[in-house]
Amino acid sequence: MSLLKTIDTNPSTAPRESKPLPERLIAGDPAFKTWAQDVARGEMIHTGVWEATPGETRSIKGETFEFCHILAGVVEITPDGGEPAVYKAGDSFVMKPGFTGMWKTIETVRKIYVTVIGPSALFGHGFTVAEYQSRASGQLERHEAISVEFNAV
Repeated sequence: MSLLKTIDTNPSTAPRESKPLPERLIAGDPAFKTWAQDVARGEMIHTGVWEATPGETRSIKGETFEFCHILAGVVEITPDGGEPAVYKAGDSFVMKPGFTGMWKTIETVRKIYVTVIGPSALFGHGFTVAEYQSRASGQLERHEAISVEFNAV
């Protein structure tokens, strides 16, 4: 297994196609395509390319940290209680755990994404870093020497 991964921004494989959850759809009829390209740290880190057609949806990150780099298109993201931010090809941004707001795809967008899911979303609350790492590798052990609680970035 290589520890270096090149992200194919124009994948030739078939994407996973989806639509927004009905409770998150605000306007339009957006369609999503996802080309998942890598998973690491026991399902905690996902990397790939995502595309969406125009429409507006509710974005709720929960315990997920997401880095995005826009390859094509234009989006407007408005955090709840905040001002809209417009991102276009070449722009990068981060949505931190707890983010909620509106995602409006103005022109069909394609992005590279890296998501990091907090361990409590995977395994429940209260794990130390070492306990998470052990559980992620399939071997939950108590590591009494490490008492620092894992906090998602």
